[in-house]
Amino acid sequence: MARGVDALVEPTLLVWAREKAGYDLGTAANKAGGLSPEKLAAWESGEALPSIPQLREVARVYRRPIAIFYLPTPPRDRPLIDDLRQRRRDEPLTRSSGLLEEIDLAFDRREIALQLLEDEGEQLQPFNLRAEIDEDPEEAARRVRSFLGVSLTIQLSWSARDALNGWRHAAESKGLLVFQMDEVDPDEARGFSLAAATLPVIVANIHDPTTARSFTIIHELAHAALARSGVCDLNNRRRIEAFCNHVAGAVLIPPAALLGDDIAVAHGEVPTWRDDEIEALAQRFAVSREALLRRLLILGRTSEPFYRKKRREYERAWQESRRRKRGTGFAPTEVVALARSGHYFTSLVLRGHAEGSIASSDVSDYLGVRMKLIPKIEQRLLASSTA
Repeated sequence: MARGVDALVEPTLLVWAREKAGYDLGTAANKAGGLSPEKLAAWESGEALPSIPQLREVARVYRRPIAIFYLPTPPRDRPLIDDLRQRRRDEPLTRSSGLLEEIDLAFDRREIALQLLEDEGEQLQPFNLRAEIDEDPEEAARRVRSFLGVSLTIQLSWSARDALNGWRHAAESKGLLVFQMDEVDPDEARGFSLAAATLPVIVANIHDPTTARSFTIIHELAHAALARSGVCDLNNRRRIEAFCNHVAGAVLIPPAALLGDDIAVAHGEVPTWRDDEIEALAQRFAVSREALLRRLLILGRTSEPFYRKKRREYERAWQESRRRKRGTGFAPTEVVALARSGHYFTSLVLRGHAEGSIASSDVSDYLGVRMKLIPKIEQRLLASSTA
């Protein structure tokens, strides 16, 4: 393994990451390649330092961003995330290795962001949005929308892509980190959140349709407002998911705006809706057809059998669309990297680099891309902030 500039890491972080990965010294050294257990032990005791290339290889083995090793202390024990937004709500929770890595990455990035903000001397913005599981979801939705500060006029001007960017930006402007995961099938998890008094985290699935990701952002914001990101039993989990779904639907499709829409007024009280009516209303609010129809059901404007029939139809269409698109339509690497890291986190990293507190090689590791792509990411970030 190549030598280079010493990495001034905290030895306790090396021990923590190895143990969390479930490796003893011999196994970890063997997986790193060209590293003896004695050398790894010397790094962990502080008697010697790894080079940056050596640290990068160890970080790869432990499935951690290299930045985590520069924190002053190991992150606190992390709760098991059971409040996952899934496509099929009645299925048992599963956690693939990809999902576990995405959850760990979200925790790691939050720790890194906290450290960057502390280094800048920036005052952390408290997350003071609260909701109670026993309250009226419609009332909670009004508070969520007020918290985000998005007017109905602005929302109705958005396309589906604009809406995803708009809701994300609104959440990030209130001190939340919004990431996207790309190593997880949406059938396993559409999103999750990490509740916290400061810098809570929302993660959506990049493989979901644009409208579904907008819904996930608001759904997970409701989770954060409930201060729930850890373990809950199955019955309570269903109740929480139903509450967060209701809140998300009410935020995205306010009742007065929906029922007062010309299409809804002209339709009248008939419980069945034409496809063109559903599509037009869904486009108006920049939501999915299912989310729109669910709101009509909650508001008493359609029937349960009609909703379930259309939901099955939309599910079949989604699965067929996935089969057709599989292996096609790759986005540029810098676009995916910015979507994954989120604008808030990316801005923190690039600002630290501009101020000289973060080395170029570290920027690459923080954002998970080659250094040559950083200028393109900066350009896209600037373009999105001035749009």
